[in-house]
Amino acid sequence: MLPQKVVVFLEKEFCIRFEGITMTVSRFSKVEDETPWGIQSHAHLNFEMHYIFDGRGSITLGHTGFEIGKGEYYICPPFIDHDQKTDDKDPMKEFCVECKLEVDDAGEENGSAAYGQLLNKLFYGKYSDHDGYILKCFQLMDSILTSNDGKMRVEDETILKSLLMNVAISMLFFTRNDSESAMSRQDWNDINYHRATSIRNYLEANYKNDISVRDCTKIFFLSERQIDRILNKVFHESFYSLLMKTRVNIAMNLIKTTNLPIEYIAAEVGFTGYRQMLRCFKKFNIENPTVLRRQCSRSDSETRV
Repeated sequence: MLPQKVVVFLEKEFCIRFEGITMTVSRFSKVEDETPWGIQSHAHLNFEMHYIFDGRGSITLGHTGFEIGKGEYYICPPFIDHDQKTDDKDPMKEFCVECKLEVDDAGEENGSAAYGQLLNKLFYGKYSDHDGYILKCFQLMDSILTSNDGKMRVEDETILKSLLMNVAISMLFFTRNDSESAMSRQDWNDINYHRATSIRNYLEANYKNDISVRDCTKIFFLSERQIDRILNKVFHESFYSLLMKTRVNIAMNLIKTTNLPIEYIAAEVGFTGYRQMLRCFKKFNIENPTVLRRQCSRSDSETRV
């Protein structure tokens, strides 16, 4: 049951830069429903920052579930499944910012390394506002965006951008202060499982494209070595092996269920050509694509008879 009373504040994308971090905001909304609501499991390409300003609810982030209430927030990283459900008697109300976060490679000089480390160490749980600081930022933005008949002045836009960046940075640094309690709630196996799952979700969403482990370093704020180590620990696969297996599985399904030319399928699922697809089929001990197509055709004919 989706929330009925949702205010979408932003209708255009904002790009904000500060001290080595770039924040591209694609959505800023407010849920203020007085009735119970819920959102089924879903994932986003970007970060989602949820701040609960009233009521209570329950969240599932990856495979970690927790209760959340007024004055608390959580951050959902890219490609992580999550759902929300309010308390029946005290429905939660929230502000939500969806944004892409990018960190410069310049290192310690502009503080970007600190942001990268914070994003790298995000725990999958809830955190607390400090003295209502984040709430005040949201309330100021709410006031700006609901005044002047929805027409934003240049100076209002400047203030809004600074407040959005302030919210993002505050949330990241407040998580650091709660990291010890988060560590007691979760072990590194849980955290690595979440990370590995999000990387796999990324592969499944982008398998058609020419992607590499280096692309993931910028999305998940992990080094190439960390990504391969985490995937090996959780799925017993390297990034490259998991990508090839994803393409092979989808190619197999297309070969079995469509009449598309095999060369076309190879390109469609992201292989450089038929020969690369053939090598990958052989690597995973799967029947030659042409033989597989013939077997499926014969099986269909026998079924029809």
